[in-house]
Order: sequence, then structure tokens, then C-alpha cells
Amino acid sequence: MVRSRTMKDRSSGPASPSLLDQLCVEFPGLDLFLGWMATFFQMSPSLLRSRFAHGVETLGPTSARAACGRWQELGILPRLRARTDPQVAALWQSPLWQVLLEHVIHFAPPAGTDVAEHLPPACRDVEAFLARGLPPLSTAGYWRQSLYLPLHEIYLEPYLDPSLSPRGCDLACGWGRATLSMREMPRRPQRQMWGCDLSVQSLGRFEDLARVRGIADRISTVRAPVFHLPFSESFFGFALVFDILEHLTTQAVQRTLREILRVVQPGGVVYTEIPLEDYCPPATHLQHFEAKDVTELFAKASYSAKRFSPLAYEPRIPHARSWRVDRA
Repeated sequence: MVRSRTMKDRSSGPASPSLLDQLCVEFPGLDLFLGWMATFFQMSPSLLRSRFAHGVETLGPTSARAACGRWQELGILPRLRARTDPQVAALWQSPLWQVLLEHVIHFAPPAGTDVAEHLPPACRDVEAFLARGLPPLSTAGYWRQSLYLPLHEIYLEPYLDPSLSPRGCDLACGWGRATLSMREMPRRPQRQMWGCDLSVQSLGRFEDLARVRGIADRISTVRAPVFHLPFSESFFGFALVFDILEHLTTQAVQRTLREILRVVQPGGVVYTEIPLEDYCPPATHLQHFEAKDVTELFAKASYSAKRFSPLAYEPRIPHARSWRVDRA
């Protein structure tokens, strides 16, 4: 009987703090980060914390503490306000950031997913896109929702010059959303895509999803910063620039636009996806673009005799634009 009471007393005692609880005590600012993320993704704070705690456990104490320590060294903690390009790059490559992406918001499709099965019907015009809307993040997950945003059939395919190179660059490609959502890719065997990103994990996921999609033989991945691409001048006929410029400082944006002009042929198309008025420090957005800001940045960019000229823009879909690379 004594043994039984002792066991019962132990089981009814206070639970040991979770690894996440310990990290929040050891690294001030981490708890604030979780609250900000819940607000940004419009998710219940308790749900977000529960998912994040589970992901942290998969990392283990050593890796989790090392990642938090790295954020502290870079000056990201305790306020978790990324203000420089190295800080943003470090966040996106951090194991803790991957926990947020993988376990909390489901940023990328699981390995082995056929992305084609989750693409919405193509939109013939802007009205069709507006009528379609987006699936809710809470039920669809971030990656399924994000597949509703690319509109290659409106902003890219109609403007591609068949006399130019069929090579395309997917800049800061992540898991390959911009490329894998191209419905014309399987039907155009001559088209080759190069995905560039700093995250080895993201590039690996892109390669896996490309295999399932049946286009692995036409996909190449390169680990490289967006403002220093390892390609010769005018190597590409077009470029996809999705959700990257808002994560860069103004100087880095200018360098990146110049680099895009360098590697895309005159007459080539650059299709951009840039969220406007979406500033959120903990989500690594360093810019608070308005439409006029984007217009001015592209108008001022130049490389040698190349410049951008506006090609397609509809104010009702402010995130999407396409540009022609012209000779000045």
C-alpha cells in the first residue's frame, strides 16, 4: 500500500517543463516570437505553441539551444527583429525556423507529394482569379494556399518569345512552388529550370517534388545568393521572382534587380510575386512595399544597356507583375 501511494503521489506532482518552456526562460524573446507568429498567421496562440513545442522536441536540446544561441549572437534575440540581410539569411537556414515552417504552418508539401494534384484550375483572366479566392490557411496549410497565387497563364506564358532561350531561373526557389505550379512545364520538354536558394533542405525538397512531378531531368538546383548568381550574362530567357524582394534590405534589392537584368536576355520576361504593405519583422520582411515603391525600384534598375519595362499589371491583384528586359 505504501508503494502504491508513493507512485500515485509522484504521478500527481507538477509536470517537468518542456524543452520549449526551458528555451523560453534561457533565451528571452523566444516567447514573444511565438506570440508574433500566431498573430501573423492568424492562428490560435495555444495551437501554434503546441505545434512548435512538438517540432523543438524533434530537434533535441543540443540543436535547439545551439540555434537559439546563434540567433542571440546575431542580435536577433531578444527582440527578434531581423534588420540585415545576414540576419534574414541566418533565420531561413536555422533549424528553429524550419520547425516553424514544417511543424506549424506546413510551408512545404510533404516529401513524395504530387503538386500537380493540388493545383487549382487555371485562371483565364483576372476576374476568374478574384472569383476563385484562396482556401483558408487553417484547413489547407500554407503550401496548398500558396499554390493558388501563381498565375503563369496570365503573367508569363503569353509573353514568352519562342526565339529566346527556354531556360528559366527560379530565384530564391524554396521548395519550388514557382516552377512546380507551371502547368506548361510537362508539355514543354525543351524548357529547363534552375532553382537558386541558400537552404540546402529546401533545394532537396524541390528535387524530390520535381521527381514526383516527372520533370526531374529538367530541373537543376544551385545554392547561391540572389544578388550573386553563378550564371553567365543573358543565360536565361525568363525568371520567376516569388516572395524574395520583401525579405531584403533596399541595397540588396537593388543588387538583386541588377543581377536579374544581367542573367536574363533582352526580350526576356521577369514574373514577380511581391506582397504589398505586408511588413512583419518576425516573418523576416524587411520591406513595406507599396505599388509605387515597386514601380520606382524597377524603373531605376539597370545593367549595362538593359532595363526593365512594365509588361502586365492589374491593381486588383497587386502582388503579381511581369516585366520585359529591354535594351535602353
